Amino acid sequence: MLNNENCIKRYKRVYRCSFCVLALSILCRIYFSNLLASENSELQSLYSEKSSLEKEMSKLSYVGSELSSLKNLEERALKLGFEQMKEPLVSLDLNAPFPIASLAQN
Repeated sequence: MLNNENCIKRYKRVYRCSFCVLALSILCRIYFSNLLASENSELQSLYSEKSSLEKEMSKLSYVGSELSSLKNLEERALKLGFEQMKEPLVSLDLNAPFPIASLAQN
C-alpha cells in the first residue's frame, strides 16, 4: 500500500512538472513570436523607406542627367549672356605654361 501511494505521488509530481513545462514553453513561444512580429513590422517599414529613397535617388539622377544635357547647358549659357562661337578652335598655344585652347588669330 505504501509503495502504491508513493507511486501515485510520483505520478502526480511528474504530471505537475510536465504541465508547468508545457505552460512555460507556450508562454515562451508567445513571447518570441511577438518579438519576431514586432521586428518584422519594423523591418517592413525599413524596406518601404529604402524603396522610397531608391525612387527618390533615381528621380534625382534623372533630373541631374536632364540638367547636364548639352542642349540644356547651351540654353542656360545663352540665357546667361554667353555667345555662340564664331570661329572653331584651331590651334593650341604650346608656349603657355599649361596647354590651353585658343582661337586662331588671323
